[in-house]
Amino acid sequence: MRDKRFIAEHRGGPLKKEKHLQLIKWACECAENVLYLFGEKMDDRLINALNVAIQWRQGNASVGDARKASVVAHLVARESSNPILVAVARSIANDPEIIFADEPTGNLDSANSEEIHKLIINLKEKFNKTFVIVTHNSSLVNLADKVFEIKDGKIFSV
Repeated sequence: MRDKRFIAEHRGGPLKKEKHLQLIKWACECAENVLYLFGEKMDDRLINALNVAIQWRQGNASVGDARKASVVAHLVARESSNPILVAVARSIANDPEIIFADEPTGNLDSANSEEIHKLIINLKEKFNKTFVIVTHNSSLVNLADKVFEIKDGKIFSV
């Protein structure tokens, strides 16, 4: 998801250096929010891209180096064999206060569903995230602090 602070000005012409610095800071913060999801098997290209971005922000790397590292980081994301991980990373990259999830475990087997449950609990507790989840999964419902049910077009607190 794009940060709206940069879209309008970029479409109207080239970004100024201070906006580039602000944009790269935002991108680094987004990356730092999701890197832990990759666990021990972190791709060195992602770490390198983050380091180059930090160096560029400090004036120690060229724009060309930063661009190349960015392109490689996007390539790594596209190469990921775990679409669930990519979807979760995209949903939390901008560090939202509220995360909306529609049947987050609907197409998953029980092992992957359990991993998503653990991830939701971790994000909720460690990063103080609020989740609004639509689900038919009773084990996911049991993890909720508050449960609402929609029946015949009306919302009821359970």
